[in-house]
Amino acid sequence: MGTDGNMSTTSESTDSTTEQRGQFDLDNIRERAASRTEAITQRPLDSVHTVEYDEDAQRWRTLVDVVERRSVPDTQDILGVYRIDFDDRGNAVAFERLQRYRRGDRISFVH
Repeated sequence: MGTDGNMSTTSESTDSTTEQRGQFDLDNIRERAASRTEAITQRPLDSVHTVEYDEDAQRWRTLVDVVERRSVPDTQDILGVYRIDFDDRGNAVAFERLQRYRRGDRISFVH
């Protein structure tokens, strides 16, 4: 959201404007989410698709997709969207499953 001061979202690092809070920047948190997801959710990671810093909560929020059930064909896999929050030291402090969907379906949701 940025201009209202609530959340700043960055998808890539640019030359000198890397989103950084505490000891971690966007890339560090994305890597941390990818490496910690399976241990936290007990399910295999499919993708990390959102990393943002919530100024009000003073937390990094990530959205990840995990495989909840594999199917053949894989377009029938059931995926779960999880929010995993990290503090400024990179510790996972909360997680929640937000939604489940079939891989082949279009989804839209507000996080």
